[in-house]
Amino acid sequence: AIVALLYVIAVNLGVLGITVGGNLALALRRLAERAGEIGGGNLDVELATDREDEVGTLYTEFAGMRDSLRDSLEEAQAARAEAEEAREEAEARELETQRFNERLEAEAERYSETMAACADGDLTGRLDPEIDSAAMESIADSFNEMVAELERTVADVTEFADEVAAASTDVGESAADVEDA
Repeated sequence: AIVALLYVIAVNLGVLGITVGGNLALALRRLAERAGEIGGGNLDVELATDREDEVGTLYTEFAGMRDSLRDSLEEAQAARAEAEEAREEAEARELETQRFNERLEAEAERYSETMAACADGDLTGRLDPEIDSAAMESIADSFNEMVAELERTVADVTEFADEVAAASTDVGESAADVEDA
């Protein structure tokens, strides 16, 4: 009877061991499969269990790691989007700067042509800044003032020359009258 009792206890312990071990092995196998899915990139894997033992703790820890990984990936994607946006803005600013420089060079070429014509004696040309640049506007204003002053001076010299010519004619006529007298 004792041997039979020991045999029944051993069988029960074996069944208990197989049941507990099988449940443990099955729970760990399921956890390993879900961890493999997470490793494959599926962060929507369900990691919930009713177990309150070490296996339940493993499920809870894996769920925490999955959530942390998901948050990190979302932050990385947000940072990447911000970096891409900043890069696009920088490229747009660079393109705008390049276009502004090209317009500035074209305006400077136009200024150069007007100044060359003025140097050749055409005082009718004026500079008109067609670009949003305070420096170019200042240059145009100064040049236009200088050419206007130069025009007034030339007009004054021409008027004086005409007066001298008229006076010279009068003096010539007076000299002729004196000679006749």
